[in-house]
Amino acid sequence: MIKYYFCISILFSSILFSEVVTEEVIAEGEGESVEIALDRALASAVSQVNGVSINSTIVNFTAEAQITTTDKSPVSSKKTKIEDIYAKGYQQEIIKKTNGAIERFEIISSEMVKENLFRVKLKVFVPKYKLEQSAMRKKIAVLGFTPRQECCYVKSVKLNENTFNEELTSSVSSYLVQTKKFTVLDRNYEDYTNLEQARLKSPDTSIRELAKVGQELVSDFVVVGTINNISLSEKTRNLKTVDRSITTVHGNASINMRIINVATTQIIYSKVFSIDLDRKFKEIDNVVETTLELIAILADNIGKRILNEIFPIRVESISGSDLILGSGGDILSVGELYNLVELGDEIIDSYTGESLGKIEKVIGTVRITQVDSGLSYAEIVKLEDESIRLGFFKNKFLIKPIIEDSDDKVIIKEDSLREEIEESFEENW
Repeated sequence: MIKYYFCISILFSSILFSEVVTEEVIAEGEGESVEIALDRALASAVSQVNGVSINSTIVNFTAEAQITTTDKSPVSSKKTKIEDIYAKGYQQEIIKKTNGAIERFEIISSEMVKENLFRVKLKVFVPKYKLEQSAMRKKIAVLGFTPRQECCYVKSVKLNENTFNEELTSSVSSYLVQTKKFTVLDRNYEDYTNLEQARLKSPDTSIRELAKVGQELVSDFVVVGTINNISLSEKTRNLKTVDRSITTVHGNASINMRIINVATTQIIYSKVFSIDLDRKFKEIDNVVETTLELIAILADNIGKRILNEIFPIRVESISGSDLILGSGGDILSVGELYNLVELGDEIIDSYTGESLGKIEKVIGTVRITQVDSGLSYAEIVKLEDESIRLGFFKNKFLIKPIIEDSDDKVIIKEDSLREEIEESFEENW
């Protein structure tokens, strides 16, 4: 029987529960005609609320427009006919021409200062798209990891580079969303969001909804990379003492990754790193399922590197042997071990005067005991310096992944292999 597997990637890159609110402002405008004065007052009101101005020519009033103040005092000039009528239809026409920038307005006062100079004072109701606090975080976009040609194999199967790139990019974005440290911007499904945004320009769209136009965020950082190599294969070892064999999965991945500051185009992180995939998989029974597991492993590794570079996991509070960490979600798992690091003095480069970072001293080991959506908890397993118990200071301690040296890896692999042989022997006894 042939089995078909479908992978559906659902990415909520940044769920920002926002709303359109109305702000009331007082604005004045002057001009050689009532129309120009009114135009400038409205532009000033929009600028006060949203920081941008409507096009001053978009509200192109006719000389026949009729305007009166709230106290029914008319303004007139040789060019403008002003009668004691509150022209509601005229006001609606003005609002329509502002493309939703103005919800409504009231004329508080108007006067002719001197010949060919008019002044109006308005109470203007301006719709504003109010973002949640989460939108104020650092904004980041994962643009993709381009695979080199003939780079990626699981067993003898060559992986589809485009599909692998899309799934890895989506998984890294999902990881960053879970950290709750970034506003993650989607760049993979822009065609769909553009279609939805196009609806905002429909004549049937309400004025308040038009405040959402022009609210697209621009990232502070972009993540780009290249997949140099991915190799995953099975190796079978025959046991000499018994007539049996054991199969293990071996492999590695090599990735080149950069984090770039969009405003300055400065590279703030650049590294080529390898990920050891030996014995990460029990077997390769199905290439598709193994590939999806592989993507999860790579995304976790890449995501942690991004997080540790921009937002290392800090210890927010301590109570006895229990630490409260400022990260949660799917980025930490119960039982994981991390180094406990104390931050020391800041080091300044003698030539450039730039900060090289702070001295980091590993003072112990912690184990994750509980993971919530925004916070995590850890217990101190080993502590070389008791200062953290005696004098805890916020932003002085953080945790970092434990990096094993090559000798440790050899020992761990030997122990792992021994365990697999024993398990295989017991299962087949």
